[in-house]
Amino acid sequence: MELETALLLLVLIAATLIGPGVEWKYLANVSIIQGIPIFSLVLFSFISQYTVPAIARGFAESGNVRRLPSCIVTSQIILGLLFIAVVAVTLGLSGPDEVTEVATVAWGQALGPWAFIAGNVFTLLAFVTSFWAIGETALTNLVDQFKFPSEWDVKYRLIAITTVAVPPFIVAYSDFIGFVDAISFAGAFAGVLMAVLPILMVNRARKHGDRKPEWTCGNLAHPMIQGVIVIIFTLAALYTVYTRI
Repeated sequence: MELETALLLLVLIAATLIGPGVEWKYLANVSIIQGIPIFSLVLFSFISQYTVPAIARGFAESGNVRRLPSCIVTSQIILGLLFIAVVAVTLGLSGPDEVTEVATVAWGQALGPWAFIAGNVFTLLAFVTSFWAIGETALTNLVDQFKFPSEWDVKYRLIAITTVAVPPFIVAYSDFIGFVDAISFAGAFAGVLMAVLPILMVNRARKHGDRKPEWTCGNLAHPMIQGVIVIIFTLAALYTVYTRI
């Protein structure tokens, strides 16, 4: 499904560039201050550590675990370029004053009915793939934390799935919180967890590990860099809470 989502996105980008095109003057507006409020949205969109364990298991089973770092770096670069392209095209097409809360809505309205449908299908696929990845991670974490016999045991799997799946639907259909607010809060708190937990894990593995790893983080795991990461993500979470309450 990830491939279909990416292809649909590329079709929309190509149709925009070939058809109405973009106004480059819209892309010349740069403001760090305006970017701070959406930092948590960026964190939510770009965080993908929760998929690393599954990828690592796949490489380990195939005997190609040394390829894991290059796979992670390559996928993050591709993901970053796609995000930049989407933001540039939607902003350049509609302008900062016409972009809707869900950018694909204004994008589709500008290109026509087919693009409106395609844009919403893309949004649906993007959310589904994200929900599956995060939901599967949460499900296995519940199984581990509550010492369930097996994630494939029907009884305990239903309990775990219900715990993971029901709260998002309640939040979505209760109008308790808006779309941007939901993603901002999710990005803020997930960002803190994804920043702190991997650091604790790598430090513990370095201290208590009983085997030589196939690869290391090198200077990227220097304590100073670790501290900067924790500070940035923590401040982003605090800022999100401050601006949303």
